[in-house]
Amino acid sequence: MLQLMRHTNTQSESPVNSAVLYDMFGQEKTASQTVSNNSIILDVGNITEGIYILKITGNNGIEVTKHISIKR
Repeated sequence: MLQLMRHTNTQSESPVNSAVLYDMFGQEKTASQTVSNNSIILDVGNITEGIYILKITGNNGIEVTKHISIKR
């Protein structure tokens, strides 16, 4: 499992609506199972080592992408 904690820097930040992990070819590998006000949980147990793109979408429609490296 990969748990990402959301840290609020400003009062204008929106709660998270979804999180999706993509491989470098743009194929979806896993989507968020649990989204709460403070954390996102993705099951990465069956994901091979490598570099992935995490796309997080807020309830306000703003998208944030990050590169994630998975190592075992």
